[in-house]
Amino acid sequence: MDVLRRLAFVIVLALSACAPKTQLGEQPTTGAAPGATPSPPDWLESSARPGEAAASPVAPARPTAPTALASRPVAESWPAPLRTLHLKVPAGNSYEPKAMAVHPGRNRLYVRTHNLAEDRHGLVTVIDLSSRQVVTAVATAPDSASDGGMAVDAVRDRVYAVNAGMATASVLDARTLGVIGTLPDVLLLALDEADGRVYVAGRASLRVLDAERFETLAQVALPGGALWLALGLNAAAGRLYLAGRLSPEGNRLLVYDTADLTPVASTALPGGTESLVVDRTEGRVYIALNGGSNSLLSVLDADGRVLEERDQGPWVGRTGLEVDDKGRRLFLAHESYSDHAVTVLNPATWQTIATISLPFSPYSLTWDASGQRLLISHPRQHAISVVDVDAERVEAMAATAVELVDLEVDAARGHVYIGDRAGRLRVFDSDTDAELATLLAPGTISVDSPHGRLYVGGGERDIPVRVFDAERLEPVGMIAMLGAQPVADPHSGGLYLVRDGVYMASLETMTVTGIISDTLPPPGHWNPSPAAVDALVDPGTGRLFVVMNTGSTSTSNGNYLNVYEPITHRRVYSDKELSVGYLDLDPVHGRAYVSRISMLSRSISLLENGRTETARLDGWYGPLRVDPELGCLYVDVDPTMDRQPGQLLVLDAGSLEVLGSVPLPAGLRLYALDPQRHFLYLASYEGEVQIWSATGGKLASP
Repeated sequence: MDVLRRLAFVIVLALSACAPKTQLGEQPTTGAAPGATPSPPDWLESSARPGEAAASPVAPARPTAPTALASRPVAESWPAPLRTLHLKVPAGNSYEPKAMAVHPGRNRLYVRTHNLAEDRHGLVTVIDLSSRQVVTAVATAPDSASDGGMAVDAVRDRVYAVNAGMATASVLDARTLGVIGTLPDVLLLALDEADGRVYVAGRASLRVLDAERFETLAQVALPGGALWLALGLNAAAGRLYLAGRLSPEGNRLLVYDTADLTPVASTALPGGTESLVVDRTEGRVYIALNGGSNSLLSVLDADGRVLEERDQGPWVGRTGLEVDDKGRRLFLAHESYSDHAVTVLNPATWQTIATISLPFSPYSLTWDASGQRLLISHPRQHAISVVDVDAERVEAMAATAVELVDLEVDAARGHVYIGDRAGRLRVFDSDTDAELATLLAPGTISVDSPHGRLYVGGGERDIPVRVFDAERLEPVGMIAMLGAQPVADPHSGGLYLVRDGVYMASLETMTVTGIISDTLPPPGHWNPSPAAVDALVDPGTGRLFVVMNTGSTSTSNGNYLNVYEPITHRRVYSDKELSVGYLDLDPVHGRAYVSRISMLSRSISLLENGRTETARLDGWYGPLRVDPELGCLYVDVDPTMDRQPGQLLVLDAGSLEVLGSVPLPAGLRLYALDPQRHFLYLASYEGEVQIWSATGGKLASP
């Protein structure tokens, strides 16, 4: 991931494999594209409004050099929109899923999320477990934490959502999702559906309410100054469990009789409670604890007596717990940022039944008894894993928000690859837009079309590199170098990895085998410490173009370009001009195009044979893609630089003469180009993809 994009917390958006390239420093923009006329299927549509033609090209409004329009026959055709793919969440994005609850009768999952609006409302996102699609998301109360618990009363068809920041609970009708009422003074909540009771822990009291009218049936005072962390219920045993940190007693588990909330026990805990789960079948309570340096697991009986305390090793993050409906399996997952897995244990013997790999760091776990599957939330990715425990694999991902990570094309096979933050890599047919496959592969994408390979990885520090067969769309291996951006070498069939330097990888052993030493920062903590942040390979020559960051902590920080010969990796060019933002290659003519921005300076330059700058255009900056056959270079002029409307600038690829431009819909940026079909792919950060024909319009007369 490049430095500018890392600073902006935006994922690198990689581009076409047939002419590999890089793009750095892009920020997502918001806004809707113009309305459209639907055509079957309903997620495909023309980009023009009913009764309107597509936008006509306009001449550049800002000064350029040169300013004359070139008169080339190849440019008589002009980019124009063809159709649109809508990959957005139908009900709109909701973020950071945490607590979950399943409604078995409706086969729905209710998830605590929030939005990103100024009022920061807490949301309940509803997911259909058959399609894994979001049905709707409804607001409950202002609450940006999305930490509040969820509970479902399937008997009365109600949903409870705790608004942690407001210390209330919203009660919703499970059918209409209308708000029935709001319960005051609620931090934690547990349900007894069969007996119609609602147990709530507030700031100073523990109450049991009637589930029909919410009248208080019993109430006891709680110790003042306590931090309440978890509430669990074993209705069959008549016990309610409240875990928290009391002052001055420390970490404790309080046990109450469910009938009248009479205190039964107060048990000291060896650490702070992270999660609590009750095994109603065996009458046990499992509590995951933060013991300071180590993660701990306490096992207690129904009356709160300690049966066993287990050391789970060094603390690496919050531990989530869950049990299946038969009490035969205990699920344990650490919120680790390097080792993503859920461990399945036999609680009777403590033997590990399975360790199931996860694509991302886990947070909360919920067992779906009707579907016999485990659901795991991933707040940072706005996604939920659906885990087939028997098959020991993640069978699907459900996204609460679509955030586009990458879009690539394999022109030879007619594939379009679209990756999102939920870790789904969706493969579409270039001609029909039919979805061919959905792969579990988070990260940025790089395609080696001549050798039939697809690489996905990096983007974030905790993601490995996965290798796929591009023909069969099946995984063939994984390289366990976390956070490394894959860079395909279509010339030789090799693979480079970029992570603060450029590494070579073996596709036979799936290991790192070498480095290009001068792309790595010097040892120690020197300032500056130059290091590679991105790279791409010229398919025609095998030359390696490496984007280096100066590693300076001052205003001189920026990106520059190095070029290396294949095999020997001898550096043949170094351009210290700052700052490289975007790069694309023309493998047919041996040209490289560099888009730079530094302070108020913007430029696009043409590099011949990886060594000589032969043309330059000042005053313009943005993502760029070259179509060698048409002889055109397309530049998505960054609209955020001077708050002008977005536009697609068309240049002569050999001279950088300006041919003209067309306006771009708000919120769409240029991601990729298919040089065989002459398609341009523009997309929004939230999952709308427009496909344009580079030859679909006509050039306006100068």
